[in-house]
Amino acid sequence: MDVFFSELAKATEELVVAMENYVSKMPMIREKLIQTEKQSSIEDGLEYTDAEIESIVDRQIEHHPFTNTLRDAIKPFEGVMQGD
Repeated sequence: MDVFFSELAKATEELVVAMENYVSKMPMIREKLIQTEKQSSIEDGLEYTDAEIESIVDRQIEHHPFTNTLRDAIKPFEGVMQGD
């Protein structure tokens, strides 16, 4: 049982760090990506709508390192909770 709690503590700590980074930094990153996409749309003459820009940014965030780190931190936590 001590091994379970040790593994749970480690997985929880890693998950909390990943979540804190994601929650604290992602709004600023999202805003920067939106501004970059709007500017690129204008410069390239594409004139994307706000909805199209949001969709593009959503895809970028889906593959962003903070999102990947969060996903990677969830896996060991789930594994410990499921008894893997």
